[in-house]
Amino acid sequence: MPLNGGSAPDMMVYDVGTNAYLPQGTIQATQALAAAEFPVWTDPVNGDLYYVLGWTAHRWNQASNTWNHGISFVGNYYGVAGVCCVDTTRRRALLLAGDPGGRVPTVYDMAAGAAANITMTGSTALSSSAGHFGMVFCPTTDRFYAMVGTAANGADLYEVNPTTWAVSTKATTGGTGMAVAENGVDIHGVFGRIHYVAELGGILYFPQYTSNAWFLRLH
Repeated sequence: MPLNGGSAPDMMVYDVGTNAYLPQGTIQATQALAAAEFPVWTDPVNGDLYYVLGWTAHRWNQASNTWNHGISFVGNYYGVAGVCCVDTTRRRALLLAGDPGGRVPTVYDMAAGAAANITMTGSTALSSSAGHFGMVFCPTTDRFYAMVGTAANGADLYEVNPTTWAVSTKATTGGTGMAVAENGVDIHGVFGRIHYVAELGGILYFPQYTSNAWFLRLH
């Protein structure tokens, strides 16, 4: 990795079947990158990989193992420190937070290959955030869930309607003793320490890498 903390162009691939990393060069290297923590997601239909950086979307085509850079313009959303999550029902990604110069909430439609800015109502905690929180999608409840991680006792879990874009605080119980994410420092937020587990019908969350796991049943 570069000394400035940015991202290198090489792609690392881990095979969960063999429990091993594949040889370097298995996936074609992307363009040279200088920024870190930009949103990356996978198309649930074909396995293509996407990321947004510099107001532009880029895609790795799994079938051909090639990168297609600058496939579409993502207006008003820069990408750095952004948070994303895939709506597997509608095959689109919700992009939130990040660089103050471009953090307008955005939806990327993978079927259409196009992005559109959206207006969220209700709580402004997600649309105004600098990023680093975690977000999951539950197809059974048909909702996004975002954990900001800056409040103890699970007090900053938000529910997002994927069609109206209304945001509300998700009331929970049993969170007494839950730590804030990495002591609540914004740059050391939740990131990927929150997961929706379909087999268990809920959300698994690790506030800190040394903490206990917490589980919230959704259905």
